[in-house]
Amino acid sequence: MYPTFGLLSILGLSKLDGFNHVNATIILEGLFLFLSFITIFSNKFKKQEQNFLIISILLISYISISGILAIVVQERNLLDFLREYKAFVYLSLICFYIKHDVFTCKVTKNIFYLLLIVFLLKYTVAILFLGISRPGVFTENNFELSLLCLMYLALSDHLGKYKSFTFIILTIIVILSGSRSGMASLCFLYVGTYLTKLDLKLALKLGLLSILAILSVSLFIDRLTGDISSIDRFRFLLVFIDEIQPWGLVNYLLGTMPITPLHPYSCDTLSYYDALNSFSGDGSCYPVILHSYILRVILVHGLIGLLALLIIYWSLLSYLRLSKIKIFTFVMIALCSAISVSSIKFIDET
Repeated sequence: MYPTFGLLSILGLSKLDGFNHVNATIILEGLFLFLSFITIFSNKFKKQEQNFLIISILLISYISISGILAIVVQERNLLDFLREYKAFVYLSLICFYIKHDVFTCKVTKNIFYLLLIVFLLKYTVAILFLGISRPGVFTENNFELSLLCLMYLALSDHLGKYKSFTFIILTIIVILSGSRSGMASLCFLYVGTYLTKLDLKLALKLGLLSILAILSVSLFIDRLTGDISSIDRFRFLLVFIDEIQPWGLVNYLLGTMPITPLHPYSCDTLSYYDALNSFSGDGSCYPVILHSYILRVILVHGLIGLLALLIIYWSLLSYLRLSKIKIFTFVMIALCSAISVSSIKFIDET
């Protein structure tokens, strides 16, 4: 763990004109898969944990059936399929992490402190001295800020006297990032870690929350260079609405056949993002081009698929005896980012 995050941090910090000297996402995926492999073959499920083994088997069955329909029956590209189903693949592996000490508190805390320092240094230098508006250490900051927020949430009861100080540093990083979803996540993080009890300090805490909310609104307005149609996520929403117009009840519940390309007009409308077109190279595109994971998962897996993801995550965190407010905060941070990018998939990877 230390070598991986240490090396990626150094490579990211030294890459001032981009995110990282290497593809950090691929390396983090490799680390996740390696740890998953170890966990699967070393974990013995207790009787009360066997429900998660069943969930994993059901997820793998769903992925397998969908793969046969997409690759064999419809002759879709394998890489396109994996890109759309990656979150479900990784969730099937996460079920094996139950009660398994893959990451100790001490290791996680040290990595978190390291990342705070690296992020603060790079974001400060990139924005204040180099004029780079949206810097990143590993990848696009909408993704990596979710990682920092979730690490703080997981460690909040173990930070001791540094809890407030680290939150202030995290707040500075998020403000520097210019990320709207990052600011929204920060507000939920504040609620989940500081407003858990009604006490005499609640008024002050609500005041600080109001300040964070005002900063979030200000950042949104500052990023709005024209009317609302100038926001790319709004254009994605319009394409999504066009795609679901002919849907019936079954589609809303279960999504489309795996995997169904978007209408050619939708692909043309979003041609600026053609790097996300199909791996087949035929100019077709799939829901991944909509960026927002919420829109993507509804198109591919339906409302039942989105609900299943949230319920499984809630169940996993509940079994780990996290408080309901922390579980709620985890879900809301994931959803805040999911409105903008493929957050749930990235959270799985990290």
